[in-house]
Amino acid sequence: MHDYKSNFTNALDYGYQKTKLIWWKIFLMGMLASIYVAIAYVAYIYILSWYGNDELLRTGEFHLTGSALFVASLIFPVGLMMITILGGSLFTSDTLAMLAVFDKKARLYKVFRNLGIVFLGNLVGALIAAAVLRGASAFKGEQLRVIEYLITKKVSSYWYEILFSSMFSNLIVAGTVWSTLATRGAIGKIFIIFFFIWLFTVTGFHHVIANLIIFAFGWLFADVEYIQYFKTHEEIISWSQQAIDGGIITSDYLESRIIDFTKASKPTFESMSFGYKDSLYNIININSSHKLPAYSFDWTLKAFFVNALPALVGNWFSGAIVLPVSYWAVVKFKVDKYGTIDSEIIMENEIKEVIQNTHVDDIHEAEKIAYINLKQKQREEIKKELKKELWFDKIISKIKNKNKK
Repeated sequence: MHDYKSNFTNALDYGYQKTKLIWWKIFLMGMLASIYVAIAYVAYIYILSWYGNDELLRTGEFHLTGSALFVASLIFPVGLMMITILGGSLFTSDTLAMLAVFDKKARLYKVFRNLGIVFLGNLVGALIAAAVLRGASAFKGEQLRVIEYLITKKVSSYWYEILFSSMFSNLIVAGTVWSTLATRGAIGKIFIIFFFIWLFTVTGFHHVIANLIIFAFGWLFADVEYIQYFKTHEEIISWSQQAIDGGIITSDYLESRIIDFTKASKPTFESMSFGYKDSLYNIININSSHKLPAYSFDWTLKAFFVNALPALVGNWFSGAIVLPVSYWAVVKFKVDKYGTIDSEIIMENEIKEVIQNTHVDDIHEAEKIAYINLKQKQREEIKKELKKELWFDKIISKIKNKNKK
């Protein structure tokens, strides 16, 4: 397991390798990564739907509790585990390729080009996953309620809130990928990914690719109808008035879609509940309009301009600027004194040996002795290499002389 200084070399190499891939490989890897995250998202939605459905049966109201979100978040790290083990590229982690620019191993335009390609691959992968799931009718009533809940939550924030939230998001996600480079073992990588991504999921910070995946689910299942439940008559009147005032539906259409029925929430207690049957698109559009009165456009445009665009900028900034610049300043600045990261580590180890094996207490004196020792070791290694070369040259010359004879 490498420490943060020695792992910096791995991060540099990771960033450099990302700039060397051919464009179609970048696109394909981006598609695969997004599909893997979408698979984890399906499991996340299903777990939340089970909890929400239990609340519906118990109280007559679909509700997601903190414990439901806590438990469902345990499954979400599987997406990044699949990417790490099977291979794939996410826009958010590929922002670390900026390290190659700082190290003068890649040009800025090439990094931006590759980021654009992988982002497009991630978007196409999300749409493909959503289309396949739609063909399989994977999401029904309870799952659609979860999708409505998640999308409403994501498009009901102001753009600057999402911008700052997404900065924290990619500190975790890009930091996860950086951290996995510190170990080669699959078990170690899995443990790192699990705790980091679980933390990211629980906090609810905005990740542009994860958000686009849930939006893709909403777009592909937008015309699917399900019943939105209400516990009281006053609640449905308030909700209906909001929909009519917003110009989304008319009062005549609303009356034709109201479902009035009796539902037993407990064996000994019955309460009147109301339902409104309509497409997922209309329900998200109505529910997502409560916090953003200044925006007159529907949730699909909010998804792009209010959520995805600020999340894209925030994720890029933290992954391409904050993390690389911070560790470049901390690690590379010190490394320049000795030339390479490896030589700095060797120097530190030599200083420790000097302090342990001698009676020198002063660190500056120990550095001088360590420097002299390293120089001597380098001279001895050079002599050994020269002897090997001379020995090899002698053998070659003997072979040549034999051939001449």
